[in-house]
Amino acid sequence: MRAEEIKKASAALGISTTTCLGLPDGGVEYSLKTVESLLTEIRGRKPGILIMMHPNDYHRDHRNIAEMTLEALRRAAWSYKPESGDPWKVPVVLMEEGFVFVTPHVVVDITAHKEKKDEVLRIYASQFNERERNLIASMNYFRAFNTRNPAVEAAEVFEVHPEFPLSNSGIF
Repeated sequence: MRAEEIKKASAALGISTTTCLGLPDGGVEYSLKTVESLLTEIRGRKPGILIMMHPNDYHRDHRNIAEMTLEALRRAAWSYKPESGDPWKVPVVLMEEGFVFVTPHVVVDITAHKEKKDEVLRIYASQFNERERNLIASMNYFRAFNTRNPAVEAAEVFEVHPEFPLSNSGIF
């Protein structure tokens, strides 16, 4: 079911390539195999920005994915497993808010995309019911209010992990 939801959501967003690691929904455990799979994806794609789950998320799967992602990011930047590609240090690593408030280091105005976001959340019917979608929209409106800009109707916030400061990104 989740793989089908990812396929439909990717199509709705215009994303042509996705990779599913086949991890069990509700039973993700920390493993070196998954770290190395993530490392291979990072080196192969060489992203300029990586948005990841927050390590303090309420959901155990999300926390484990976050920890494995951080370890993969660390290892991807040096010569570990050279057969997985050339080292790549992702310049910008942002941790998403989810259902747990984070310290907002980066605020993004999503006003123009709020309907598309709701459409995609509806595709993930196994993950988000109406109450949860309303909570997410409320958090987006709350974050928009905090910008003190009346033109901003919805906003997302991200926390920057201390190991990946934006000052080292070359962007700021």
